[in-house]
Amino acid sequence: MPHPDDRTIRRILDATHTRRRVLKGALAASVGGVALSRVGPQSAGNVALASAGTLRFAAGDDMLPSSKFTIANTRVVNLSRHFATAPLFEGTFNGQPAWYVITEASDEGMASDLGVNFALRLANIPADSPTVQSVTSGSAMLGHDMVTFAGVPDFSPTRELTPGPTGFPSAHFVPGAFGDALYSDLVRVNGGDIVFNALIMALGAGPFDVTTHANTNDGVLRTTRAP
Repeated sequence: MPHPDDRTIRRILDATHTRRRVLKGALAASVGGVALSRVGPQSAGNVALASAGTLRFAAGDDMLPSSKFTIANTRVVNLSRHFATAPLFEGTFNGQPAWYVITEASDEGMASDLGVNFALRLANIPADSPTVQSVTSGSAMLGHDMVTFAGVPDFSPTRELTPGPTGFPSAHFVPGAFGDALYSDLVRVNGGDIVFNALIMALGAGPFDVTTHANTNDGVLRTTRAP
């Protein structure tokens, strides 16, 4: 089968990015953020991600029914406290832990097993495309064994934004976290055909900076160990 041309690839990626924005928007509209719990073979604790609220539970909290979860593997969505809980997995990069979430897979069976969204169009991205990161693991299914990433984000830069005279365009802007030359949240395992969306949320063994987010995504509020 011939590779798609550049315009087709851009359409595939644009559609994928739009879907991610819709998924994130659906969560943000209802909970304001996402909390993550480490479960499975490469999971050993919890990390809380949210933009507002606290991580306490109380009798009478308004909980979103699981039938309305955007991603099936979500554990809890607390509408009163503005956070949700979903799986977080451990990988590695240059000998340090790299903590990631999985939201999509291009294989329907694996997507079902992982409880993530089935995104068939991801499979159309050419094998040699730089938009997909090649990772290695003892399992073809991401999250079932330790995975080694080729690239990661750098969370250390401080984001800066100074409004312009009319607000936008800005007078000064410096991005916060950014990926290195080999980082992409889209990954293929061991050179296989299946593409996963795996976003790295934190780096290192801790302690995790949840104030200035020097080693975490800017939504991380807390990390804990699993019981």
